[in-house]
This record gives sequence, C-alpha cells and structure tokens, in this order.
Amino acid sequence: MNKNISLNNKAVGLYLACSFLATAIMLTSVNAVAGDKQPLSATQIIDQSGHTIGQVSAQQARGGVLLKMKIKFLSPGPHGVHLHTKGNCSALPSFKSAGGHLASHKSTHGFHHSGDGTPSAQHMGDLPNIHVAQDGTAKVDFFTSFISMEDLLDGDGTAVIIHETFDDYTDGPSGNSGKRIACAAFLKPQTTAPTPSRKEKQP
Repeated sequence: MNKNISLNNKAVGLYLACSFLATAIMLTSVNAVAGDKQPLSATQIIDQSGHTIGQVSAQQARGGVLLKMKIKFLSPGPHGVHLHTKGNCSALPSFKSAGGHLASHKSTHGFHHSGDGTPSAQHMGDLPNIHVAQDGTAKVDFFTSFISMEDLLDGDGTAVIIHETFDDYTDGPSGNSGKRIACAAFLKPQTTAPTPSRKEKQP
C-alpha cells in the first residue's frame, strides 16, 4: 500500500515537473515572438488648413511595410492615397512640398499598367484607394512590398498624401485623383518635421 502511494507521488511529481517545463517553453516562445516585433513609427495626418484629422503608422513587416491609418473629417467615398518623396507637409494648402510620387526610374503610375508588378514597372508609392464612410471616417490597413522602413525614413523622409477623389490606377501621374487634400510626414525620429501647427480639428 505504501509502495503504491510512493509511486503515485512520484508520478504526480513528474507530471507537475513536465507541466512546468512545457509552460516555461511556451512563455519563452511567446516572448521570443514579441521580441521580434519591429519598431512602430507614427505621425499625424493634417488637412489643407493644418488641422490634425487622423494618424498613420508604419511598421516593418515580412517582405514590406504595414501601414495603418485612422482618419476623420473627409468627404465620403473613395480617395486616392500615395507615398511621396519628401516628408514635408509645410506647403499649405497644396502640399507640393511633399514632392512627387515615390517611384524608381522610368516606372509608371497605376496597378493596371502592364509590367511585372515590381517597382521598376509601377510607382513604389502606389497604394489602394481608401473608402470613407458617410460620417467622414475611415480606418484602413495597407501592406506594400515595394518599400522598406529604411526607404520610408530615408534622409528627407516620405509623405503619405490623400487626394480629393479616387485613383483610377492607370493614368499618371496620380490616377486622376485630383488635388492633395491631406498629408502625413514620416521622418527619422531625430528630425524635426517641417509642418505647420497640428492643432486638433474640431467637428
């Protein structure tokens, strides 16, 4: 009888030891995955009056960059979105200070142009349209394999430009998407963004 109790106690002890080891391995794996998460860069989106109307973040992902955008106070419907060569939103209301589209030499704007789907065939800064709800808000995620965070945060940074209407994905230079109506500047952390006051816009 005592021998059986002793064996049972050993079995319980072995079970608890294995459970503890399995939990420790699982926690180590979770921490390793969390440790692999890349730094996040976030910046405010301003309208043509310099008011803050949203935020966009960027993060290095496997094979490209993940962009997440929250925005309000836009007209309902589709709007073209592109990455531009300079992280500079200071020229109100045109945002011409952001430069042209982020593009490699001899590339052509638009997803529908013929090519092999690489930046050499289309603009590196081409992104899908966003669709704004009737209340003027939108929350969207983009993934682009055409750039890296190193490209986004280069010497003069990069701007995210939102246009007044939709991008038809064909015609240059911006797919007939109209005027630039909102801008966000991505710059290296130590760089001061040359943007106007970003006072929150009120409804």
